[in-house]
Amino acid sequence: MGVTGLPAVLDAAPDLVAVSDPRGRVLYMNPAGIAMVGAAGLDAVRRLSTWNFFSDVGLLTAPDVERSLQETGLWRGLGELRRIDTGDPIPVSISTFVVPQDGASEPLVAAVMQRRGTSEDDDSAPTPDLASAAYRIREQSAISELGRRAVDGDLDTILAVTTGAATALRGTECSSVARLNEAGTALDVVGYSGVSEPPTRFGLGTRSAPGLAVSTGELVVCPDAAEERRFDTSTMESRGLASAVCVPFHSASLPGVLTVHSASPRDFSVRDLRFLQTAADILAAAIRRIELEQELRYRSLHDPLTGLGNRTLAYRRIEEATAHVRDSDTTVAVILADLDDFKTVNDSLGHSHGDAALISLSRKLEHVVPGGDTVARLGGDEFLVVCEHVVDEDDARRRAQRISRALSTVDTRDDQTMAFSASIGIGIALLQHPDTSAEEMVRRADLAMYRAKATAPGTIDVFDIQDKYEADRVFRLAADLRQSLADNSLRVEYQPIFGLEKDAVVSVEALARWDHPTLGAVPPSEFVAVAERTGLVGTLGDWALDTACRDALDWPDHITVRVNVSAHQLNDPDFAESVTRVLERTGLPATRLGLEITEMVWVQENTRVARTLSKLHDMGVTLALDDLGTGHSSIAYLDRYPIFDCLKIDGSYIGALPGVRPHAIVSAIVMLGDAFGVEVVGEGVETAEQAEAYRSCGGRLAQGYHLGRPMPSAAVRALLEERARPPHVDAE
Repeated sequence: MGVTGLPAVLDAAPDLVAVSDPRGRVLYMNPAGIAMVGAAGLDAVRRLSTWNFFSDVGLLTAPDVERSLQETGLWRGLGELRRIDTGDPIPVSISTFVVPQDGASEPLVAAVMQRRGTSEDDDSAPTPDLASAAYRIREQSAISELGRRAVDGDLDTILAVTTGAATALRGTECSSVARLNEAGTALDVVGYSGVSEPPTRFGLGTRSAPGLAVSTGELVVCPDAAEERRFDTSTMESRGLASAVCVPFHSASLPGVLTVHSASPRDFSVRDLRFLQTAADILAAAIRRIELEQELRYRSLHDPLTGLGNRTLAYRRIEEATAHVRDSDTTVAVILADLDDFKTVNDSLGHSHGDAALISLSRKLEHVVPGGDTVARLGGDEFLVVCEHVVDEDDARRRAQRISRALSTVDTRDDQTMAFSASIGIGIALLQHPDTSAEEMVRRADLAMYRAKATAPGTIDVFDIQDKYEADRVFRLAADLRQSLADNSLRVEYQPIFGLEKDAVVSVEALARWDHPTLGAVPPSEFVAVAERTGLVGTLGDWALDTACRDALDWPDHITVRVNVSAHQLNDPDFAESVTRVLERTGLPATRLGLEITEMVWVQENTRVARTLSKLHDMGVTLALDDLGTGHSSIAYLDRYPIFDCLKIDGSYIGALPGVRPHAIVSAIVMLGDAFGVEVVGEGVETAEQAEAYRSCGGRLAQGYHLGRPMPSAAVRALLEERARPPHVDAE
């Protein structure tokens, strides 16, 4: 039964006829009923609940009515309404019943009420004591309901209950809740209950009663607007209101005010004011609770440093965006950007400069990313952008390029210039796979970003299915490598370093080897890279160092063993102490140990690394600069830090021999070593021709397959013993 379909006879009925929903919201009241309760019209009635039309005594029967409607669908009895405009009681006979609806619609509640005459002529009229008791019960019920809602209700519900409770005062036509707007220029009305048209805002200060209450922070009572001189009453008078009470309250953010108005002058009692103050206090507590929940929710979804969304919010946005792909001709792209070498900013300028740079870069990202997309910081120097309505891969790349330009900037603070670039990976949810999870999307972007970073700083790359296969292999190798380290099933081979003048072994380089149970021999270049990506490189390095020192004890005292050191180990402030413990545990003299540092690691040195290497040098450990020629500016470091005992020429230069330019380069490096007083070793000597060419460049120490392949520890000992025997001379 729709309200608009009510028979015309109901409109002509002499008694009150009303229809409401199960929550008490009035949907229809006939003209006779509107006149009986003193309402301005049907629109005014629809802004109220059924309980607004009952007097305090009339509300005493409310529990019986609700119970009977739930059990039998019908209630008949006597009651008492109140006029909305004057508050005068109206004794009535009531018949109310439930009207079921077809389908899934909620049932409606209909009521027919007939006037029983005036209170003076009605023997059943309530005594003053009963009316007062009923009023107190109504007050207590309103406060109880407000307190219950304040614990877990949403803001709209609490505002509605508060204004409804405020209108529980006898003789009040309307109540409102207003709060100071963000600009601080007016009080915006956020909750209203009453028969007149609700206001949108109140003026501040003396421009309105609510404004005066908020400005002074004190209760404002206006018994008669005609006599009021403290504030402008023109707005009240234009709305037909003659008296008011305004109770200010404060929440965690913006102040507000609870206001009740009456159409006629009235003296508000101490009890009235106490009731309104209680309602305002409960409202303030509820708003503080809601604002705290909102703040906690915001913090749980945002990065505290930059204010950007965090990982949780990013994943939520990805899931929402991919869900929309099903009904769209576009797709979703997840762009993951990682700043290149951001660690140097923190190490050189301090974390305060680094934090300031991250905040600045965040604002630049927000500026270039469209409003519908989400920018998040996943942690450290990683930013993620969820791009919606992406047309194709080219569109995703264009967006990534804008992000790259925003991040590839120069930032100057306190006369310190910081230049940035970012490696960017893009993961795209293809239209044929709209069910791709947020975790998988980020994983794709992460894999693409790692490939971009490995290519060159500032590179942009898009996820390829091959990335997934490689990631799966890395994951498997990492797990197996961890187990092999625990089982001590890796092994070390040693490649000799020869003195070319006497064709004698002077040292050996330790080289880790891994025979995988199912994959076979895994190249060191692969499993060392896996160890670096998965945090196992420190464990791998410690194992190799300990194994090499133990094996070296089986060789002659003049043979040194050289072990490669990773950047992770060098950046460990306790690395020098770890080497000391290994030497003490194995009994190998420090002078028989050499550590090889690749040039690419060394050119990224910092004060901590230099301090660590100085400690090792002072211990007597030999330090070699490996792969010379693959980095840059390392020559300056040789002069700045005179701690290296050996230079190892990268095999690519030796492999180019013989030749005019390679000969010149290698000769120059050998002369440089002589000038600095350090040994020079040529790596990668694979042929006799290369060996001879290297010798002609002045090279005296060499290493390579032509001279000796990597071999187990026992084979090294056998080789040394064989070369130590005098040559056999046949008897004549």
